[in-house]
Amino acid sequence: MSPIKGQYVVDAHGHRKAVLLNLKDYARLMKIIGDIRDVQFIHRHRHDKLVPMHEVHNRLKK
Repeated sequence: MSPIKGQYVVDAHGHRKAVLLNLKDYARLMKIIGDIRDVQFIHRHRHDKLVPMHEVHNRLKK
């Protein structure tokens, strides 16, 4: 996987204020962030009580 490259937008003093990414790199970054959020969700709920699938279906039918 190639690194994500961006161009910096700088102010009059040369301080970095923003980053420009091409759309392909932006989409890759959003996917990575989504994957991290999924892992965090799974980690937070790892001790939750499991509900059998047939019970979930019954609840949804109501």
